[in-house]
Amino acid sequence: MSRARVCFVCCTVLALAGCSDPDKQVSRSTEDREFAVSLKAEKNWVYPGHSLPVQVRLESLGGPVQEDLDDKIVLIANSGTATPASLNVNLAGPDSVGNGAEQVFTGWVTFRASSQVTPENQGEIHALFQDAQATLKIRIAAPPGSL
Repeated sequence: MSRARVCFVCCTVLALAGCSDPDKQVSRSTEDREFAVSLKAEKNWVYPGHSLPVQVRLESLGGPVQEDLDDKIVLIANSGTATPASLNVNLAGPDSVGNGAEQVFTGWVTFRASSQVTPENQGEIHALFQDAQATLKIRIAAPPGSL
């Protein structure tokens, strides 16, 4: 294969990789690997001024928690808003006989894309829990009839 052809193929692969759609689900664990925070949306796009429900999940990676956990997941959005801006996480530890400990917290937020954004922009929701940050990227789609 000629050098020019190899260069062309490499450039094409890199260009296509840069145009891929964002993931519908992202997950990051805390540095100590005790917890993972995840963001999941049914679709990875939204029109300007429209809303997208996003599931926020926190999981204890070592199984059910050994003591009560009361903490907070903070949500920050770019090119829109996340409502609510934080979720209170409550996972119950075991009762007096060692039963009933929880492992997973699930909540919902709504990402509302700014009405001023265009398809050249990208929306993002950042979920911050302890030292973990999960970032869900959301493609801003052109509204129907605007093409």
